[in-house]
Amino acid sequence: MRNLAARSANAAKETTVLIEGSIKKVEHGTKQQKP
Repeated sequence: MRNLAARSANAAKETTVLIEGSIKKVEHGTKQQKP
């Protein structure tokens, strides 16, 4: 059971990193589009 919890926590961290990376890419893209 502990292993599953650890894997879930790790997956949550990875997901957070991916989401934050996507947000940064979107923000960067929005800045580039402005004249």
